[in-house]
Formats: sequence, C-alpha cells, structure tokens
Amino acid sequence: MIRRTQSIPTTPAQVQLLEQRTMPAGNVTVSISSEVLSMRGDEADNSVVINQLANGTIEIKGLSGTRINGKTSIKLNGAGLKSTDLRLFGGNDKLDIRNLKASVDHNIEMDQGNDQVLLTGVSAGVNLTVKTDAGNDTVTAKNVRTGSDFNIETEEGTSNVSVKGSTVGGSLTILGKDARDQVTVDTTRADKDLKINTGKGDDVVNLKTLEIGLTATITTDEGRDSILVSRVTTDEDFNVEAGKDDDRIQLVNLTSKKNIKVVADGGRDTVIGTKVRAQYDLEFLGGDEFDTLDDNGIVGGQKRDLKEFERIT
Repeated sequence: MIRRTQSIPTTPAQVQLLEQRTMPAGNVTVSISSEVLSMRGDEADNSVVINQLANGTIEIKGLSGTRINGKTSIKLNGAGLKSTDLRLFGGNDKLDIRNLKASVDHNIEMDQGNDQVLLTGVSAGVNLTVKTDAGNDTVTAKNVRTGSDFNIETEEGTSNVSVKGSTVGGSLTILGKDARDQVTVDTTRADKDLKINTGKGDDVVNLKTLEIGLTATITTDEGRDSILVSRVTTDEDFNVEAGKDDDRIQLVNLTSKKNIKVVADGGRDTVIGTKVRAQYDLEFLGGDEFDTLDDNGIVGGQKRDLKEFERIT
C-alpha cells in the first residue's frame, strides 16, 4: 500500500511535462461557426495568408513553418460569410488577407510584437477594424471597401500605416501612440470623416488625392513632424494641428467647401500653402517662436486670418 501511495503523485507530473513538450509551436487554429470566421494564434512568430477565391472558398496557408489546425494549409467554405474575428497573439506575426468578403464586419487584432497586417481587395458590408499592440507595426491596405467605418489603431512603438485606392462608406480613422509614426493615405474616398492622430514623436503624414465627404482632422502632437497634403477636397472643414517642436506643413491644391484651420503651435515651424482655398473661413496660426509662412495662393472666401508668423513670403 505504501508503494502505491508514493507512486500516485508522480504520474500527473510526468503527464504535464509530456503535454508541454508536445505543445505545437507556431500553430494557428481556424474555424467557421454561425457564418463567422475565427482565428487564434499562439505566442510564436506566425505568418498566415488568407485568400478568398471567386467561388467563396477561403484558402488559409501557413508560411515560415506556421501550421494551420496542425496542417500547412486548409480550405473552408466562405460563402455567406458575415464576419471575421482574427487574432494573432504574442510574437512577430504577419497576416496577409486577400479578397476576403464579409457582409457585416472584419475584426483583426494583433498582440505585442513587431507585426505586419496586409489587406488587399478586402471588403466589409459594415465596419473594418485593425488593432495592433505594442511593437513596431505595419498596416497596409490596398483596394479596401467598407460600407461604413474603417478604423486602424496602433499602440506604443513605431508604426507605418498606408491606405491606398480604397473606398470607405463611413469614416476613416487612424490612431497612433507615442513614437515615430508614418501615415500615408492615397487615392481614397471617405464618405464621412477622416481622422488621423499620431500622438507624440517625429511623425510623417502624407495625404494625396483624397475626397472627404465631411471633415478631415490631422493631429500630430509633440515632435518634429512633417505633414504633406496634396489634391485633397473636403465637403466640410479641414483642420491641422501640429503640436510643439519644429514642424513642416505643406498644403498643395487643398479645397474645403467650408472652413480651413491650420495650427502650427510651438517650435520653429514652416508652413507652405499653394492653391489652398476655403469657401468660407481660413485661419493659419503660427504659434510660439519664429515661424515662416510661404503664401502661394491661400484664399478664404469670406475670411482670411494669417496670425503669429514672424515671416510671410
């Protein structure tokens, strides 16, 4: 009896060690239930490609050793897909999504690590949301379509966000935290608002060939920031606030059907305006220290205020 009693505690310990040794690294679990595609990663560095074919089939492949449900790839019936809930946890992960269509929402969430999210030809009947956690992250969206809002939110760490050739039925929102961030939005329309806030850090914002149905607001906070706006039209207001430190703001072929307000704030700032027109009020504020304004055609239909610039050319 004594021998049996002594041997009993050793068995669970041996089983636990065996389970830890056989736990697969770089395995991503995927399933479809109630027309929702779910994906969960582990703490390893995972690389996943999701591609939807014309017949609705969804192909999911693991790259660089990543397994999908224990396999190198799987196929699922994605016809009638309503939503996605895609999450890759810790590790330096890459998620490449192509031509994936959901009649309602896409929700993508990355955990801590240096992550990459690539969206090509992705569409959502309602909202598309991408969130990353701490790390140096990249989010790239090309030819994306949403019936309502498109939201991208990054956390602490350097981030690079690019949206190109896309149509947003609601508002396009890009939010970053404190670090050096780069945001590019090119050849895109948002039926409602455009909101960009990069937080503190030396940030770069490039906006080119945009149509905004309501208001555009760009905020870069503290840091030596660079903002370029070219060939942009808003049906309502256009606002820029650069924050403290030495910033450069260049506006070219900018038209607002209502008001334009640019605040350079603290620092030795340079503002360049070329063919900038507000149908109603236009206000440029230089702020503290020595600021320079290069006026190459800055027009306010009813009001034009250029203040707190030590030099205007």
